[in-house]
Amino acid sequence: MDERDAAVFHRYAEYLWRRAGGIVLRWTVGGAVLGGILGSVMLTSWANWPLHHRHAYLLVVLGAVAGCVLGRSLGTTRAMGLRLQAELAQHQLQFERSTLARAAEVEETKTPVAAVPPYVPAGVPPVSAAAPAAEPAAESYGWAAIEPAASA
Repeated sequence: MDERDAAVFHRYAEYLWRRAGGIVLRWTVGGAVLGGILGSVMLTSWANWPLHHRHAYLLVVLGAVAGCVLGRSLGTTRAMGLRLQAELAQHQLQFERSTLARAAEVEETKTPVAAVPPYVPAGVPPVSAAAPAAEPAAESYGWAAIEPAASA
């Protein structure tokens, strides 16, 4: 494996990590916006809640913080698959490098060995000398093998 292939693995892993981070960021910001919107219901004219109007802004901030926490949690869960793929790409590159290094080591230490014939036990005829088994007669199996009952 040359270095050009290794760069592809690294770029792909970096792309997946960036994409996973983007997913977390989008879910976090989206959760904060949605939480802020839900918290701002207290600021509407039709909201008749037993809360002073000045304290309603606190609900907007608390809704945004709660949405941010929930969005980050969901985004992290969604991004887990991409992070796993990035780790697998890096692990595959490392595995490929170690396998090639081991194969090169074995090739260097390999000594030529004379071809050893396969083991054949004494008294066993060669496979090519065995006669094919004869087909059983058609009358020896199936309905032909059943003898009819003797009629009296």
